[in-house]
This record gives sequence, C-alpha cells and structure tokens, in this order.
Amino acid sequence: MNMDSLKKTYSILIDKLPEAVTVSGSLIPIKTDFRIWIRFENLMRDKNIPAADKIKYARDLCYIKPPAEILAGVRALIRFYTRGDVEGETADSAAGTNKPARFDFGCDADYIFAAFYSQYKIDLTGVTMHWWKFRALLGSLGGDNLFNKIIGWRTAAITADMPDRQREFLRDMKEYYALADGRSEDEKIDGFTAELLEGL
Repeated sequence: MNMDSLKKTYSILIDKLPEAVTVSGSLIPIKTDFRIWIRFENLMRDKNIPAADKIKYARDLCYIKPPAEILAGVRALIRFYTRGDVEGETADSAAGTNKPARFDFGCDADYIFAAFYSQYKIDLTGVTMHWWKFRALLGSLGGDNLFNKIIGWRTAAITADMPDRQREFLRDMKEYYALADGRSEDEKIDGFTAELLEGL
C-alpha cells in the first residue's frame, strides 16, 4: 500500500502497512524497520550536523534508492515518520500529544526494551518490526513497568494539595529523569522539518 493513499479511516488491523511513499507521483520503496526511524529521529535532533548534511544522510538512511526530487523526497520521509495522512495530520497530533516530551529513545532505550519484553515478550534486539507497528505497541504499553512509571513522574502535575512527601518525591523524580530536549513530539517535528527545508 502507498502511504499517500491513506485516509483518516486507515486501520492497522485491516490495511497493509506501507512499504513505499509517493514522490512526485511515483512510488518509492523505503526502509520501514523501527531502528531506521529511531536513527532518523536522532539524526534530525543532532545539533552538530548541518541541515544540508542531514538531508543527505536521511535520504541515504531511509530510501532504498533515493529519488531525484529532493524536496518532495524529504517531505515524504517526514510524513512516513509521523504516520501522517495525505492531509498532513498525524496519528500523534490527532491524539493530542502536543504536550511536554514524555520519553526519549536515547535516554529511555533500556526502559523501552524492558517494557516490550515484559509486556509483549518481544526482544527488540532480535526482531524486525515496521515503524508504525512499533509505535502502536509503544503507545499501548501498560502495566507496572519502570518505563510507564518514569513517564508518569515526568508528566505528573505537582499541586498544592499534595502531601509534602509526595511533592518532594515527584520533584526528585522529575529532576532525576528529566529529558535534555523537553519539547513535545509536535514541536520536535516542526523544528526539524523547518531545519530540513531551510537546508534545501
């Protein structure tokens, strides 16, 4: 299935996960394993790499054979990364995730690995998994694992009516597990999209 043919009625239960994107009317195969797209995010957030170099690295990383059209090719990668539909809305923004960052693939790698193994019995070091499938499973993690606890501490509001010990505990946890990049998912995407387009 071509990702750009998806509508808001797309369902992971009944529709085939996309293996290509449309660039200037042509289907261009891409690499879909979650590791590629975690590396893509890490690349986009690396402040030491110039935007023009990020474009080259991203194309080489994500496409099997990069298309000639650079601008359309970059936009297609961003749409796939955000799991966006043809109108640009993403699965995350539709769910209202424009909130402070809850996790980071670098800082939280061990916690994410352990949570997947505990809940799904999936060893992420030994599987190939489509990015969209990985994100669906990641977003549905529940239970009493440390990853969920950390997210809870990061996002918990500290209120005046809390007992002193609870407020102190939450402050300590927020400080201990604080993320260097506290932007929301939408803010990060907007930031590296603007940077990439400036580098063209």
